[in-house]
Amino acid sequence: MSVGAFLQDLRDEDRAEEALLSLGDLILLAEVEAVRQSFGESAGEYVAAATQRFANLASDDDWLQLMTRLERADDHAAVCLGAMLRWAISVDKAQIEPNGLRNCAHGSGGHHGHGA
Repeated sequence: MSVGAFLQDLRDEDRAEEALLSLGDLILLAEVEAVRQSFGESAGEYVAAATQRFANLASDDDWLQLMTRLERADDHAAVCLGAMLRWAISVDKAQIEPNGLRNCAHGSGGHHGHGA
């Protein structure tokens, strides 16, 4: 499956949540849980939006790192999803204050701009 097809598949929130759970990465799951709660999203919503944001906003260096990892990977879907989520979590954590609330200086409204 191509990266484009993979990303298209993850637009479905149920499939996105299923993909997250299939990774079996409890640390990543806990990180997604913490961040998604801060933005009032379900796990599926967060994963779907996070992968789309990576596709639209990640730098050339981020993409190069991902492609390098994929060249060496046996499970392309797991590597791709894990890298995209870790990228999104690091971006999103910068928008969250230590008390778990959104820092209003970084966005507006009740949603953090996960635009696809």
